[in-house]
Amino acid sequence: MHLSNKGLRLDEIETFVAIMEAGSMIEAARRLSISASVVSKRINNLEAALGERLLQRSTRSLGATEAGEAFYGRALQILNDLNEAADVVSSKATALSGPIRLAAPLSFSLTHLSPLLLKFAAAHPDVILKVDTDDRFVDLMSEGYDLALRLGRLEDSALIARRVTISRRALVCSPGFASKHGLPASLSDLDGMRAVTYGHRSISQQWRFATAGGELSAQPVSVFEATNGDIQRDAAVDGLGITILPTFLCAGAVERGDLIQVSLTDAEPTAEPVHAVFPQNRYLSRRVRALVDSFAEAFGDEPPWDKAFKT
Repeated sequence: MHLSNKGLRLDEIETFVAIMEAGSMIEAARRLSISASVVSKRINNLEAALGERLLQRSTRSLGATEAGEAFYGRALQILNDLNEAADVVSSKATALSGPIRLAAPLSFSLTHLSPLLLKFAAAHPDVILKVDTDDRFVDLMSEGYDLALRLGRLEDSALIARRVTISRRALVCSPGFASKHGLPASLSDLDGMRAVTYGHRSISQQWRFATAGGELSAQPVSVFEATNGDIQRDAAVDGLGITILPTFLCAGAVERGDLIQVSLTDAEPTAEPVHAVFPQNRYLSRRVRALVDSFAEAFGDEPPWDKAFKT
């Protein structure tokens, strides 16, 4: 598609934007499912049509020129406007189509998100879902995601967020651990207690409690640390220590009696929001909005997994 008598082509503009977001031609080629040589040719054609060099290339790095930075901002807005215009037209039809690249936490995806994604895929066969399940923090813009699900407090102000549910947390241990070590009665009893902890967060971040005097942290002694919640839960079931877990992750173990919920007289674990987050400068397509709507509808503020816990 030619955009003007300058010979600008939409695919070349899309390729340039993909390079800016990916940080390399090779990664842009991967995201666009084309060869690196096609990417290079498109950029050469675009620069020739504009009469300006957009990218500074070297054997070790690639960056935008001043003209490239200016063109990127306008080009991104043009693509967003085109996507919005296409959505306005396609909204008259019921079918959704196109790719969605989603990043989500591993354990939450396995226990609760997977059935929802399969249901969404069956209802919208023309939507191509690309799901990355990993507990690591992903950079949506540089890694090319349309959205991510994030548990906990948000720190990146460059993202747009919509809350889809709440993740309540529970203090739990195995019956065997309780028999051997006793149960804590108050928040201070947790200090120095043997604990199973989560490796992606510090103890002060994990062990936060709401009290009458505000939010406070406990300082147990970590005797087993895992960067995966399923392993953390299993270690607690095995009696290695007391732990604090999202209720979505330990509800089944509590219902089976493998874990018991520990209630303190003066504190309760702080609940955390679950947000869908999006890059601020990228148009939110109708298909992505529909997927997020399905999350909020399925989970809500009283998610089904909380039924196993005391109110």
